[in-house]
Amino acid sequence: MVSRAIPRLPEQRAIASFLDRETGRIDELIGKKERQIELLQEKRQALISHAVTKGLDPKAKLKDSGIEWLGMVPEGWGQVASSLRLERFPRALHHLQKDWGFQIAASDSSKRKTSQSKKSAQTLSST
Repeated sequence: MVSRAIPRLPEQRAIASFLDRETGRIDELIGKKERQIELLQEKRQALISHAVTKGLDPKAKLKDSGIEWLGMVPEGWGQVASSLRLERFPRALHHLQKDWGFQIAASDSSKRKTSQSKKSAQTLSST
């Protein structure tokens, strides 16, 4: 038979009360940290959004983008960066136009490819 030392009932209640208080404090601190994380994530998203839509220079002069949801953009910005070729992503381009209603003009290289494809198709059909 194994004997165990069991605290008396008043001491058990004191231990339980202490643990309840401390775990309550810990839960409260966890809740505050979770809220702080949420706020930091919101701030991060807002900073990214601002950098993407307004640029990094807070003193830059702004112009109307011509896109209702985008609003004002820095004056020095063109319509599309030359390194961005949406035609490389036809499915994304399709969804932007069909699902979101974006009107995206084809780039010169895309227009040339389309023109060449039409000419090739006409040549093949005429032979």
